[in-house]
Amino acid sequence: MFSKKIISLTLAGVLLASAPITSVNAASKKVETKQAEVNKYQNQLTDLSNQVKNIDNQINDTEKQISDKKDEIAKTEKTIKDKNDRITYLQGRITKRNNIIKERLQKMQEQPRSNLVTEVLFNSSSIMDFFSRISSINTLFQADQNIIDDQKTEQAEVVKEKQSIKDKQDTLVAAKQDLVNKQNDLANSQKEKQQAMNQATNQLKQAVAELQAAKEDATRLEQESLRLAELQDASSPSDSSQPTGPVASGNSIVDYAMQFTGVPYVFGGTTPSGFDCSGFIWYVYSHTGHSIARGNVATYWNQVTKVSSPEPGDLVFLKDTYISGPSHMGIYIGGNQMIHAGSKGIGTVSLSSGFVRSHFLGYGRF
Repeated sequence: MFSKKIISLTLAGVLLASAPITSVNAASKKVETKQAEVNKYQNQLTDLSNQVKNIDNQINDTEKQISDKKDEIAKTEKTIKDKNDRITYLQGRITKRNNIIKERLQKMQEQPRSNLVTEVLFNSSSIMDFFSRISSINTLFQADQNIIDDQKTEQAEVVKEKQSIKDKQDTLVAAKQDLVNKQNDLANSQKEKQQAMNQATNQLKQAVAELQAAKEDATRLEQESLRLAELQDASSPSDSSQPTGPVASGNSIVDYAMQFTGVPYVFGGTTPSGFDCSGFIWYVYSHTGHSIARGNVATYWNQVTKVSSPEPGDLVFLKDTYISGPSHMGIYIGGNQMIHAGSKGIGTVSLSSGFVRSHFLGYGRF
């Protein structure tokens, strides 16, 4: 009768243990998928942030160029004013010369028609007077020619200065407009990037929330697996073939770990207020002279030296309990037992239990 009860309990334990396998695999895959989504959106956000910073720098550079161009325009406007003053001055001189030339022409028209050379010849009192009169006429003609030449030169200068001013104005206005257009394009691009950043931020928040939910589901499955392990231990007959020595209470790591017996299980917990499995290992080892960083089970499995025969204080690793790969761990205390953060908190479990044996990965030592 007793053996039938044992068989019934064992069968129930096996059935319950096999029930969450599909859920565990699905939860593991979901966590990995959501983590990949979080990583993708984080990378997108970082890339967009860098693009926005680059655009900000370009906008600042463009604003400086616009400011410099405004200064150049201001200087050019002063130059234009000086040139306009010069043009006004030249135009005044040109007007005066025009009046002088016009006056001379009028006087010449008022004089009776005659041969100027003949008049000089017959009206001269002497040969010296004749040449003196001829020299005066030449001087007068040369002065008139100089006036005409200066008039042409300064008129050409006025035309050239006006064209130079126009060209300079057109160049500066076009350059400033190009910079303004560039600034507008950068502002529009910045706006688009900012909108994309806002969208990526919202997607990241959603992905983080979904990842957290997936981790909570995985944690629930882990705790369920641990409870099933305890059920199996309760329903399985004692394995007398395994050694059962006294707990190595003299080991400082084991002694320190044992004093936290009964501390509740808290996902992500790393203090005596609550531990998860890797948080418990980190706390115990970091308070017994070991310098280790906070990590997960897979991290510690990759860091330890693998051993085949454990000693008290070594680590026991399990795999595929709620996610694929290294997923649970405890401290070997001797007597074929380990202390770990189980579903009921910090407690001990036999390495002979069906759950531990079916998920056993190996032993490690820091």
